Parts: sequence; structure tokens; C-alpha cells
Amino acid sequence: MALANAATTRPGLSPAALDRMRAALGADAVVVGSAALAGYLDPGSLAGPDAARPAAAVMPSSVEQVRHLLAIAREHRFALWPLVGSGRFFAPADRAAVTVIIDPKRMARVLEVNEEFAYALVEPGVTYAQLHDRLRSGKPPLWLDCASLAAGSLADDFINRSFGYTPYNDHVIMQCGLEAVMPDGSVVRTGMGAMPRSSSWQLFKYGYGPYTDGSFTQSAFGIVTKVGVWLMPAPPACKPFMVAVPREDDLQRLIETLKPLKITMAIPSTAVVAHVLCDASLAAPRAKYFSGRGPMPAAAVQKLAGDLNRGVWNLYGALYGMPVGIDAAWKVISGAFGGIQGARVYSADDRKGDAIFEYRAQLMCGVPATSPSGAGNWMGGGRAELAQAAPLTGDDAMRAVQIVQRVAQAHGFDYPSAFIATWRSALFSGAVAFDPKSNDDRKRANDCANAIITEMAAAGYGTVGAPPELAEAAAATYSAHGGTLWQVHRKLKAELDPHGVIASPLPLGHRGV
Repeated sequence: MALANAATTRPGLSPAALDRMRAALGADAVVVGSAALAGYLDPGSLAGPDAARPAAAVMPSSVEQVRHLLAIAREHRFALWPLVGSGRFFAPADRAAVTVIIDPKRMARVLEVNEEFAYALVEPGVTYAQLHDRLRSGKPPLWLDCASLAAGSLADDFINRSFGYTPYNDHVIMQCGLEAVMPDGSVVRTGMGAMPRSSSWQLFKYGYGPYTDGSFTQSAFGIVTKVGVWLMPAPPACKPFMVAVPREDDLQRLIETLKPLKITMAIPSTAVVAHVLCDASLAAPRAKYFSGRGPMPAAAVQKLAGDLNRGVWNLYGALYGMPVGIDAAWKVISGAFGGIQGARVYSADDRKGDAIFEYRAQLMCGVPATSPSGAGNWMGGGRAELAQAAPLTGDDAMRAVQIVQRVAQAHGFDYPSAFIATWRSALFSGAVAFDPKSNDDRKRANDCANAIITEMAAAGYGTVGAPPELAEAAAATYSAHGGTLWQVHRKLKAELDPHGVIASPLPLGHRGV
């Protein structure tokens, strides 16, 4: 998959623009050419060889350099793409846009860790592993809620409204105060940060007037340069556990048992209810378990569960606090789930040597972790990840699973998936895993993912996470009252960024450059 040399063959990114960026950032902070840009591309995307290519990548080290970049983009009529989510470049909604990646790796400073009030202020390039290393020597110790890989960015996961695994799992709720550079180059600090000499920027979220922090999530309204995040004071003890049930239909009872325990916060962590295919995909490629073509048969799924010593569905959660309190809560939790026929309830002592359990336990106990293998390897690297929000009920869980399994099997795919229960809903998170080297696989995966988005929306389960290639399909399902919500989004984008200097995969209207 060769890239054209962006400096010479992409129209619109002139030598003058490159010279201006090199002068503003330094020559070593501007990247062009096929080999140098290849690492920014996702070889497992749905777009495949037809994916749009960036014209260049730039690595600013300060807010002032970001402002300079925006000024250059406005003058030379190209768009900037801030790396978010996976840290990869995807096609902007306007495929003809000349796009320059902003790589935040040089804006990777932990600006403050406040142990008294348990918060941190970080730049967008700061990773979970980096902040965790900073926190380990703290007194009192503070935990970091990790929503992705240890090498993932805290700012990215806030921008994408991700959820982690501790009681601090909702990263939008746990964010407090941010700084962003707007398309016109102005710098905005939200909440209490808008007040000179503020004493509470990372302590109180709202300030005075409209609450704007959320406008910088899943949007292209500004380039985030600082994020405040609340940290969890380390509890005296953490007890991760697992509940395994043997049959597909046991999901209904498992979720119904979980619901009151989650809503009352008897289980304060995120509760992950993972299908065995989801667990297996964390540990090894599919070929290790099954060599046949098409969806894995039910008998093979049952054998896989036995081989991995787990159920077809497996719930992971954790308890926190004083040991005496955990012991009392454990009696309630184990008694509730033990009432499900065939269920097995495990503590950490029962799962020693289980790499999948240990990976999940680390995340629930405040330690950034990386899965034993990586779910992206299930079918060789192709992966279209989707997430829908559903009520936390057994009936809704069964209905959602039946829809996606029917659609996935009709298109010839497995669908490794999990329910991520946070407050009163469950995010049904799964992936259409495909062979990225196969054009047929990629086309079928695209059709499959589109069908899942459409059919889940028809059942009332809205897509809240989708590959950039499917952003327009996901947005189209939010069509109530003639699609007025997206009309509002487009008006905001047109007002804040009339020249279209910040690119996005979202259908936010025609670029102005």
C-alpha cells in the first residue's frame, strides 16, 4: 500500500506552506514522504488501499505552534487532522481535502499532579503509562482509570467519550477543565479556567454560562491542548472477580442479576460482560482456535469456552474499600450470581495464571495494561469496531445479541462482543473482524457493519462509536425531528470553522477552504 510523496504530488500543499511550517516548528517537526507517513495509516481500516492519504504530519510542541499551524492552514487552504482515538489517520468527510496530521507526541507534558485534590493536568500526548509512572511514587497513592492501551492518550479517550474500568470509568464526568485552540487561532479555557487567577480550574467543572467542554468531544470544533482529569484515591483493597455462565441464553439472567447491583453501585467498577469470542480475541488469533471459514459454529464456541476454562458469557467486576466491607459485599455478590444455574463465581485466587483475567483485573485495579495479544489480530488485523447504547436489561441484551449475530453470520463473520455496564445502560461493544488483505472480506465487512448500525437503530439501540468510514451512516440514524440535532452540529461547525481548517470524519458540512 504505497503512499504518494505528499510533498510533490498532493495538490494544494504548496512548497511555500511546507516552508512556513518548517520555519514555525523546526524542520524535524514536519514529516513528508511515503515511508515516513506510513506509520500514521491504519492497515486494518475498512477503506483499504483506497483510503485517503495525509499530505504531511507535523509535531507542534506548544500552544503557540498550534496557533501558527492554524494560521498557515487558513492562508494556504488545507485542513489539519488532530490525531484522536487510535492515533491513526482516517479519511476526512471531504475526501478531496488536503490534510496535514497533527501528531501530539511533542506535547506530552504532565503539567500538574495535585495529590491534595487528586487531579492531573496533562497535554494531549500524555499516555496512561506515562502518567501512571508519575503517580506510583505519590503519597497518598492515586489511581488512573485506563480506557484503552497503556500507550493510549488520556486526551484522546476523553475526546472520544471512552469508558474505563474503575469507579472513575466515565472519562467525560471525570474530566474537569480543558484548553483548546479554536480554528481562528484564539485560545479558550473552559469552566473556571476562563476566569483570570482562577483557583478552581480542575476542581469545579462548570464555571458560569453554557457548559462547553462536551462540545470538544467527537467533534472538530477546536484542537484540545490541555485536559484536566480527576484521579481516584487508591482504596485500601481491590477485589476483582469473574462470573462465568455456560450457555448463550444465560446472558438474560446474568444481566438481570447485574442490573440492581450496578445501579445501586454495589458493584462500583465497570462491569464487563464478555462473550467468549471477545475474551479469546484478546489472547490469540482466531486460527489458533478454529481453522474453518465463516462464522465459528456453536459447537466450536462451546469447545473454546471449555478450553479457556470460562463460560460462553463472562462477567468481570471489582469491589473496593476496607477488607471487612469487601468481605460483606462479596457475600452479596457471590450469592446473587451463584443463584444462576450453572454459573461459576471466581475470585482472583481462582484465576491465577489466566492472562485474560489478569489483564482485566489490572485495569479494574487502576493499572494501565495491554492485552495478551490484541483483539485486532483476530482475523489478521482488519477490525471495524462498533458500540451501541442499550438499556441495562436482560431482554435488551438478548435482543441486541440476536440482531448482531444474525447480521454478522449472514455476512460470514464472527462478532466478538461485550456489554460494558457503567451507570444505567450497557454499551454493546463489538467488532466485525476481517482479513485486511482480502478485498472481498473488506467489502463484506463494510456491508455488515452498515447493516448492524441500521438494524440496531431500528430496534432502538443507537450507535455511539463507529469507524470513521461509517461516521455518516451512524449520524444518519439520529434523524428525529428531521435530523435537527445534526443541523445544530453543522451550524456550530460553520460558525466556528468557516474555512474548514480542522478536518473531521463527521458529516459536518462542506469545507470552506
